[in-house]
Amino acid sequence: MALYVPGPLSGPAPLRDRSRNPIWRFRRLFFVAAVLVAAAAAVVWSFASQVDLDEANLADELTETSYICTAEVDLGCNADNAINQLAFEGEDRLVVTYEELPEVLIQAVIATEDKSFFEHQGFDPVGLTRASYQTIRRRFTGEGSVQGGSTITQQYVKLITEDSADELSRKGREVVRAIKLEQLLADDPEIGSKQAAKEEILERYLNRAFFGRRSLGVAAASRAYFDKDLADITLPEAAFLAGLIRNPNNAEPLQNPEEAARRRSVTLGLMTELGYITEDQRIAADNDQWSSLVRETASAEGLGDVGGAEYGTEFFMTIVRRQLAEIFPNNEYFQRSLRVYTTLDHDLQRLAHRTIVGRLDPNNPDMPLGSLVSLDDQGRVVAMMAGSDFDRSQVNLAVSGSGLFEGGSGGSGYEPGSTMKPIVMAEFIEQGFSPASYYENKPVEYPEWEWNPSGGTSKIPNHRTVAEAMRWSSNAVFAQMIFTVGIEQATDMGRRLGLTSSIENVPSFVLGSNTTSPLDVASVYSTFKREGVRQDPVFIDRIEDADGNVLCWYPTEPGDCSGGEPGSGQRQGEQVIGAAVARQVNATLVDVVANGTGKAAQLPVEVDGATTFRAAAGKTGTTNNARHAWFAGFSCKLTTSVWVGYPGVQGEAPRYMDDDWIVDEGNPAREAEGLPPLPLMEELFGEGYDEISGGTVPAELWQQFMMQATANDEPCEIATESPNANQRILGQELLTSLGPCPGPSAEYLAQKAREEAEANQSTSTPEGDGGDGGNEEGASGDYGTGEIQNVTLRWTDALYFQGNGNGNGNRRQQEENNGGNQENNGGNNGGFTPTTKPCLPVDEDGKLLPTTTIDPAGPSTATTVDPNSTSSTDTTLDPNQDPNATSTETTDTTQPPETEPTQPPEETQPTVSVDRPGNGNGNGNGNGNGNGNGGNDG
Repeated sequence: MALYVPGPLSGPAPLRDRSRNPIWRFRRLFFVAAVLVAAAAAVVWSFASQVDLDEANLADELTETSYICTAEVDLGCNADNAINQLAFEGEDRLVVTYEELPEVLIQAVIATEDKSFFEHQGFDPVGLTRASYQTIRRRFTGEGSVQGGSTITQQYVKLITEDSADELSRKGREVVRAIKLEQLLADDPEIGSKQAAKEEILERYLNRAFFGRRSLGVAAASRAYFDKDLADITLPEAAFLAGLIRNPNNAEPLQNPEEAARRRSVTLGLMTELGYITEDQRIAADNDQWSSLVRETASAEGLGDVGGAEYGTEFFMTIVRRQLAEIFPNNEYFQRSLRVYTTLDHDLQRLAHRTIVGRLDPNNPDMPLGSLVSLDDQGRVVAMMAGSDFDRSQVNLAVSGSGLFEGGSGGSGYEPGSTMKPIVMAEFIEQGFSPASYYENKPVEYPEWEWNPSGGTSKIPNHRTVAEAMRWSSNAVFAQMIFTVGIEQATDMGRRLGLTSSIENVPSFVLGSNTTSPLDVASVYSTFKREGVRQDPVFIDRIEDADGNVLCWYPTEPGDCSGGEPGSGQRQGEQVIGAAVARQVNATLVDVVANGTGKAAQLPVEVDGATTFRAAAGKTGTTNNARHAWFAGFSCKLTTSVWVGYPGVQGEAPRYMDDDWIVDEGNPAREAEGLPPLPLMEELFGEGYDEISGGTVPAELWQQFMMQATANDEPCEIATESPNANQRILGQELLTSLGPCPGPSAEYLAQKAREEAEANQSTSTPEGDGGDGGNEEGASGDYGTGEIQNVTLRWTDALYFQGNGNGNGNRRQQEENNGGNQENNGGNNGGFTPTTKPCLPVDEDGKLLPTTTIDPAGPSTATTVDPNSTSSTDTTLDPNQDPNATSTETTDTTQPPETEPTQPPEETQPTVSVDRPGNGNGNGNGNGNGNGNGGNDG
C-alpha cells in the first residue's frame, strides 16, 4: 500500500475567502473616514482656537437703569426714591444676584429654556443637531422651522457678543464660546466650581434678557408687569415671565392674551413633567385670570412712569433726558448706571402747579395759559410749571424761546414787554449815567425806525428821572434811553445778563419786542439778584456712577459737565456787570414793588400785630393789547418769573387779554367768520380785570407763589445802592427854564414826615388845663405827637391830603369851647394844592431845593424791610401823575400790525397810599374836662 507524502513546507497556503470580513471589505472607506475625522478634528481645533472670549465677555459688568431723583434726595438715588428711570430706548433694568432669584422662577426658566442646564458642558448635542438640520433645510429648500436648540449658556453668549448672524458658523462660534465660558468660570478662583459657574451664568442671563415693556432683566420685568419686587412673584407669574423670553413682543398679555396664556401653560406643563410642581399646582396656576396679574402699561411713552406727573414733572424730565444725551452721546447714558440728582424741589413744584392752575383753569379753553419758573440763589431750577397736561401737549411753555434748548423746546417764545427795561437801565448805569438823570416824559417818534412808542405814563407832559420812569414804567423815557446808550450795546447787555434767544438790534428791544422764555427772564433777574454774577440755569445738580463717584456738577452747555469744584458742589459764576451797577438797578426794582406798578407783588407779613413786608424786587411787563403779561422778580433766595397769555396757534389770529380789543376787534372778526364770541376778561377773572397787565394777574400769581415759598426764610435785605457823585446826571437843563413849584412835593413832605416821626415817635399828648364848668376857655393842648397813621391820597381837581389820625400839632392854639374843630384844623382837609405843570422843587418855606443831587422824587431808600422790625413801608405817589392819565405798559414794536397792534389801551394806576404827618393844631376843649388834644394828621 502506497504512503502519501505531503509537499514541501514552503509551499503556498490555500486561499481564504476574506469577503466575509466587513472590516476588510470597507477598509478603504474606513481609511478615508479616519482621514476626514482627523481633518475635521484639526478644523474644529483650529476654529475653536480662533474663537476667543475677551475680558468684557468674562466680566460682563451689567449696567442698571439710570435713576433720576429730585432735590429732596441727597444720597442713594435708587429705584425706590427715583422720580424717573432711564435705560436704552426706554428700557429698564434692575440687577439682582442669583440668591435673589426666587426658586420658582429658576425652575420655570430651566424647564422652558434648558432642562439639562446644570448637567451639560455648555451645549446640548441633540438640540444642536436638531437646530443645525433645520437651518440647513431652510437655507437650501426654503422650508424648515426656526429652532434655537441653544442652551442658556449659548443664549447668554449671544447676548454678550451680539453675534446675530443666521448661519452655521455662528452656531459653531456659540458652542465654542459656551464651552470655553463655562470652563473659564469654573476655573475662576472667585467662583470655584462648575455649579457656581452655572449659577453665575444663569444670574447674568436673567439680568440681561429682554422681557418686553422696556424691561431688561427679570427684576425690571416683575415691576413692569406686576408692579412688585421680584422676590414676591408667584408661580403663575414666574411661569408667565419664563414664557416671555423667546419672543416677548408677541406675548404682550393686554394685546395678545391667548398667546400669553398658551406660553404660560406650556411652561407650567414642563415644570410638571420635571417634577417641580404637582398637577394640582399646575391646574390652579393655569386658571389664574390675567386681570388679576398684569398691570396697565406706562402712559408716558419714552419716559416710563414719572413721579409727580400730576404736577407737570414730565416737562422737567424731558430737559434732563436731553441734557444727559448731550453729555453722554451715542446712547451711552443708557449704559452707565447713572445716578442723576436734579435741582427740582418737589414741594415747590407742587406749589407752582397749584398756583397756576388754581387761577388759570386748564379745563377752560378760553382761559389764558400760564407758566412759572423759579431759580434758587445758585441758578438751580427748583420749580418749573411748563404745562398742565403732558399727554395733551408736550410744548414746554417755560423754555419756549430759550436758546439753551433748541430743537424740541416748543415754540419761539413770547414778547417780554417792559421786563427788558432793567437791562437797558444796567447799560445806562454801566456807561456812567445816574438814575437821577432826567428825560422829557412825553410821547416820542422815530420816523427812521417807524416807531412811536407810547404807554406807561408817557402821556404826562413833564420831566421824569430814570428811577421814576422805572417805577411807573414810562415807555417814552426808556425809548430815549436806548438811543443814549446805543442799541447794540443794550442788546449785548441782554445777552450778557442771560438772554439766550436771538435778539434783533432794534430800539424796540427796550420795550420787549424780542421773544424770549420765562426761563431766560428768570435768569436775567437772578443775575441782578446776585449783584451781577451770571449763573446759567441748571436742571441737574450732579451726576454720579453706580458706586457714588461724582462724574460732574451742574451741566449747562451741551456736552459740558464741568461746572463746579469736585466735592464742593459750589457753582462758579461769571461777573458780567459790576456789583455796584446791579445794586443800583436793584434799588429801582425794589421801588417798583414798594411804590410802583408792581405793588400787587408785595409780600406782607404780620409781626407782633403789625403788617410789614418781606424784601422783594421786580418788574411788570405787558405787551400791546395785553397779549402777554409778565412779572419777574426776586427775594433774597428765589428768583421767579411768571408769564400769562395766549401763545397762539399757527395760522390763527392772535388773541389778547383786553376787553376793549375783544369788543371792538376780536368778536366782530369772529362773528364775520361765524365763530362764537370770546368771553371778556372780566367774565374769566372777575370785576376789575378788564385787561390783564403785568401788574395784575402775573404779579398776583408771583406774590401767591413767593409768599409760601419764602414763608420760612430768615429776614433779609436785597442788596441796593444809591448813585454816587461821579455818575453823570443827564437832562438838568430841563429844570433851568422852570419856575418854582407853589409848594413842596409829596415826596419831600413824606421824607420830612419820616424824619419828624423818627424824632418824635410815640410821644404822648399832655392834657390841657381844665375850664371852669365849661364856661371858660380851656388852655391849649401841647404839641400832638402821636404815631403816624396811614393816609390815603386821592386825585380830584387838585391834590388834597386827607388825615385820619393823631399827628404833629405845629403850634399851640386857643379857641373858644371846642377849639380846633374849624375846617383845615385837626388835619381834616389840611394840605396844599400843587400844580400839575413842570416846576422846580421847593421846601416847606418855598426855597428851591438843590438839583445837582439825586431827585427827591427818586427811588426810596427805605424799601426793603425786615419782617421783625417796626418800620413801615414807604409808598410814593407819582407827583407828575395826570388825573386822567393811565399807566399801562405796552410795547410798540416794528412787528406787523396783525401781530402787535399799534394802539395799546392804558391801564389805570392802582390807588396809592402814603404815610404823612399832619399840620393839625393842638387845641383845648373849654367844656370843663381840661383835656388838651393833639392835632389830627393832615
